Amino acid sequence: MLLLPDTPSLPRKILLAPLALAYAAGASLHRRLWLRPRFPVPALPLIVLGSLRAGGGGKTAVTLELARRLAARGKRVGILAYRIRGTEDLEVAPTSDWRESSDEAVLLARRSGARVFATRDRVALWKRLDGTDEFDVLLSDDGLMDARLAGAFRVALIRPGERPGLLDLLPAGPYRLTAAALKGMDHVLPFSRALVFPDDFDFAKSYRVLCGMGNPAAFRQDLELAGVKVAGLLAGPDHGLPEGDAERWRRSPDGAPGFLFSAKDGVKLAGLLGMGAPAVEIGERVALPASFLSALDVFLAVPSS
Repeated sequence: MLLLPDTPSLPRKILLAPLALAYAAGASLHRRLWLRPRFPVPALPLIVLGSLRAGGGGKTAVTLELARRLAARGKRVGILAYRIRGTEDLEVAPTSDWRESSDEAVLLARRSGARVFATRDRVALWKRLDGTDEFDVLLSDDGLMDARLAGAFRVALIRPGERPGLLDLLPAGPYRLTAAALKGMDHVLPFSRALVFPDDFDFAKSYRVLCGMGNPAAFRQDLELAGVKVAGLLAGPDHGLPEGDAERWRRSPDGAPGFLFSAKDGVKLAGLLGMGAPAVEIGERVALPASFLSALDVFLAVPSS
């Protein structure tokens, strides 16, 4: 799978401009013809957490944090995640194989304390769960592109400086929506995170970064800003891992730089590393501003129609 640069060069944008414009036109037509809102809206509140980016926007991290906060308030939380492989709805367990759903779905099942469902049709699943009386609120990890989710509280995560235009859309850049889409959101949430390192982490050593997320460059940059010495980056496609490197990882000689990876990639790396150089999982902590939490309280307090 082709990895898109996080900050495409101007020549690349110019070269791929026709394809980016074709993507914008096709996505708009798809939304108008196949993703039109459907009524009535289910009574079960749904919060959609998405970003303008195709991947790596912080959606899973914010979904995880919000699920924990809502559960701590006594809410029965369900999470909708996209099913990468397979077509039928699947409830994901902490012990599920990530290849049957997705890496993020398994991570959410392990760490959120909520019930997690992987689906190709969030709208149909929302309606089905609405009739069970088993949940107080649903969270959707991604879904901003789906206009059928009318009546949901739609949250767009943005990183500092993100203002993508038409020439930043796929395949010229890493975005699915332009900044103009922010006008139609219920809340725009600036995304920031703090990396969490093990207590015995050795900042004097050098490390290689393994990354199968939508924004490898941002993960590397965050590590370097935290003081980590990065010796290299092995990046693969979102929801995947660098191809052809498994044997090299296993046979890393003693004394080679250790490996660092995110919790989401840790789901995929179980059993793969462990020989040669040490492997360290890096956690993350996200902040949810009081203004965002207040807006959610208002949404959840209003009975759905």
